[in-house]
Amino acid sequence: MDPSSSIFPEPSSRISRPPGARELQKKFKGELTEAQLDKVLSTLCRDPRLQGVQGIAQARLAVRALNDNETSLALEALFLAIHTSGCPPLTAGKIYRNVKNVFDRMVLPETRLISPEELKGRILESIKDPAHAKAIQQSYDKALAQLEKKPEQALFLLQIYQHYGQEGFQRLSATEKTALLEGKPLTLEQQHRIVKQCNLHLIDALRAHYPKEIFEKALRGLPEGVLEGKKVFLKADQMALVVTANKLFLEDKGIPWKAVEELPDAFRREALSKGEGVPTEDEVRELREISLELQAATRISNHQLIDQLKGIYLLAVFNRAMKELPEGVIEGKETFSQEVLHAFIAQANQGYLESKGLSKSTLQTFFPSDECEEFLTGKKALSQRNMKDLLSNIEVVLGTNEKVEQKLEVTGLALSELFSPDEQQQIARGEISLLALPYSKRVTQAAFHQQVNDPEPFTPERIYQLKALFDLFPQEALSEDFARLTRMLHGSLLALSMSLEPTTPRRDILSPKATGGGISGSYFLPGFEGKPERWNRSPGGLPFYAIFKPSLEDAFGPENDRTSKDVKSLRAPLGSRLLRRGHPSGEASKKEHMAYLLDHDHFAGVPLTVMVDLPSHPKFARAAAPSKVGSLQEFQQGAEEVHALTTVEDFDKILIEAQVRRLAILDIRLGNSDRHFGNLLVLPADPNGLRQLVPIDHGLVLPDTLDEAHFEWTAFLASRTPFNTEELAYIAHLDVDKDIKILEAQGIREACFAPFIARTLLLKRGAAAGLTPHHLAYLMGKQRGKVCRFSDAFFRASKGASSWDEIKDRLDREFDNLFTLFKKP
Repeated sequence: MDPSSSIFPEPSSRISRPPGARELQKKFKGELTEAQLDKVLSTLCRDPRLQGVQGIAQARLAVRALNDNETSLALEALFLAIHTSGCPPLTAGKIYRNVKNVFDRMVLPETRLISPEELKGRILESIKDPAHAKAIQQSYDKALAQLEKKPEQALFLLQIYQHYGQEGFQRLSATEKTALLEGKPLTLEQQHRIVKQCNLHLIDALRAHYPKEIFEKALRGLPEGVLEGKKVFLKADQMALVVTANKLFLEDKGIPWKAVEELPDAFRREALSKGEGVPTEDEVRELREISLELQAATRISNHQLIDQLKGIYLLAVFNRAMKELPEGVIEGKETFSQEVLHAFIAQANQGYLESKGLSKSTLQTFFPSDECEEFLTGKKALSQRNMKDLLSNIEVVLGTNEKVEQKLEVTGLALSELFSPDEQQQIARGEISLLALPYSKRVTQAAFHQQVNDPEPFTPERIYQLKALFDLFPQEALSEDFARLTRMLHGSLLALSMSLEPTTPRRDILSPKATGGGISGSYFLPGFEGKPERWNRSPGGLPFYAIFKPSLEDAFGPENDRTSKDVKSLRAPLGSRLLRRGHPSGEASKKEHMAYLLDHDHFAGVPLTVMVDLPSHPKFARAAAPSKVGSLQEFQQGAEEVHALTTVEDFDKILIEAQVRRLAILDIRLGNSDRHFGNLLVLPADPNGLRQLVPIDHGLVLPDTLDEAHFEWTAFLASRTPFNTEELAYIAHLDVDKDIKILEAQGIREACFAPFIARTLLLKRGAAAGLTPHHLAYLMGKQRGKVCRFSDAFFRASKGASSWDEIKDRLDREFDNLFTLFKKP
């Protein structure tokens, strides 16, 4: 027999060290018979290690204590018999565990066990064959000795008797009984068979009291393993089965279980409730009368609650919800439970919304999430007052949505471009507020992208329209980019316009300020927010909001009035190429804007830049025209120029290394002809003492040549390190075809397209080959007066080519040759 079998409940867990008397008393709550204890004491005293006088004396004391029904004293004496016998502690512990094993097998908590003599009698009674019984009787002494040597067999027989009584022994075959008495083990399959038969006998006894279908339904709730004999059908399981069958039986008679709780006879009420009895015919009649009384009372209570609900909702909504109410609730056969009540209210709330052409998303828009959940689950009724407030809020939302839509149309955006058809319907019903997150950020971010990509410059009228859209939204609901754009444009325009009014006090601090140095016209524009009449309350001057660079004041532009030590006049007709090859005058401001648009994801950190058409100002050069078109770039508060900060060697220590490579990616693509330290800013240091680069002055990018690149960032050590994983991924995702469409849309000359494509291909191939920014700068520059290697390679690749695909194939071979310059021998 497998000792690990889990058919019977596990005995109490063993303890690893000899406990004291109190622990033993807690451990063994049942009383031990003298025969049982004597059996253990005999085993104990036969051990040669416990033959001391004190040990035997304590053993006898244990027997006397047991005779006096002093179980705890008997157990304590038993342990003293071990500990006072002169054994070493380790030996005593081993002996205790041996004896403890006998206790664990023969003493179960809260159960009455039988002695071996009683067990013998039970076994003999169960054997019907007299001859066989006589043979067992004659060999009993031998069988008993075998049981003492094989306590597992004894335990199984004791448990069979304990759980099933005399009937349990009837389920053993003669062979199995003989085998057990002779100490032979039973297999686990044999044990399962015996227990299964015992279980089925008990189940059949209960089955006779119920209709077949009802009892079979009740059996579905039996613990797993009972029907297979893998688990004992315990008394508690039997009672639970009877309770289930009683409930199903009464339910079949149309009697609710609650009627049992109202039985006047406490004894019968408890018997039926605990599964200790089966309903009799008289009890069924009595329970039916009780159930009718309960039903009448329940019907009254239910209708009182229904009347209360009727006063909350419109009649049509209420009647619709009533159709879904269980019939048993209306008739009083079922109580108006919390579950039924919540389902009714949820149904009524839904019907109320639908009657007004609304849906649950409306609730989610106008109510807190927890309150909305209460409405949807029926834990809270949607009253007529709630609905009135809801409809009022919807009117407000529809009004604001209409205003936002009108302002968007002025800026050239339509809701159909931003929202799905389902979302557009929700907007039309007022279920989505365009002023609420996350929709507001989607709208304002889309407006930002549409505005900065518009090739037409911002006029004052367009700026005021943008500000009108800005004012519709709460500040926290705006996208950060849209808020920055609007504040820069409107704040600068407001200060500029007020400085032109003769009656404005302190006009000087509102006026543009020409930047120092440089050969192109550029101006700092002050700006402010708030009410115009309060601007002059700010002590000192106003902060700069932007830098304005008029197109006609480019170096060698027709309205440039700056001077240079090398040239008497920097004024020339529009389109002059006197400054640098590949850069006609008048294009600088547009290229400033292009640098921002082509710095995808703000990877290199080009400041926000747009094209504007601002009113002329006396501070502007040759301001005869009513307005001036140019680039407007966000002013970088607190930034400093690199060359004014420190030496290159020192700057390498405080530089964010990746910024140099990101700057290189931008300049290589754009072919920057004027990247020197004067047009590189650094922001204030971060908590780690590192400073971030801000590239500015991009008027000399996108030349129509390939040999005018000038990169002073090659002096930084970071330019000699390879591109990292993030930078390589950014380069790989650059889409030159999309970039060309941006150039076309912004009116960049077509002559600039081919060089741009070639530079992008060089960047992609070089980065993939492991070249550093310094390597690529070397290929793009003129070395010691020689022709630019990159330009020369492109000339050879494009000579005689009939398509760009052919040029790209040739360029790949040219690049392979160029890259060999940097291969280590």
